[in-house]
Amino acid sequence: MIPYQPEAVATHRDVKVRGLRYRLHSWGDPEAPTVLLLHGWADTGMSFQLIADRMYPDWRLIAPDWRGFGDSAWSPGGYWFPDYLADLDGILERLEINTPVRLVGHSMGGNVAWLYAGIRPDRVSHVASLDAFGLREANPDETPERYRLWATAQYSLNTFDVTA
Repeated sequence: MIPYQPEAVATHRDVKVRGLRYRLHSWGDPEAPTVLLLHGWADTGMSFQLIADRMYPDWRLIAPDWRGFGDSAWSPGGYWFPDYLADLDGILERLEINTPVRLVGHSMGGNVAWLYAGIRPDRVSHVASLDAFGLREANPDETPERYRLWATAQYSLNTFDVTA
């Protein structure tokens, strides 16, 4: 039996987002349409290798390791789910993606993708969710505004470090 051999070779880049070092894995042509691949709990961005092998080279695929996962830094202040929304804002800023982006999320990454699309609909063109389990029940009329206010406050506190 021959072990799996990736067809698309990932490149790796570290960027600073909200004071943390984030690892980004990328496949494909930088000029191709961009898809952000958001991994689930206890996973890493490299778990999308099989998908990258099927979508390469027609798409620019970027898969971050979330804070505390894979090769990204751990958060000394703990982990609060909305931090992933603000981190995604920071990743898009750092990558200078100024057009609506396609998001594909698995499990926890699917939850991040759907919530992000709800609070930042102007920044998202498409969402695909693979096995997202959802969050606690809340009044849906209040949720987008609560997260929008929280994410805006994070940005206004100038917590995005785009110089790294």
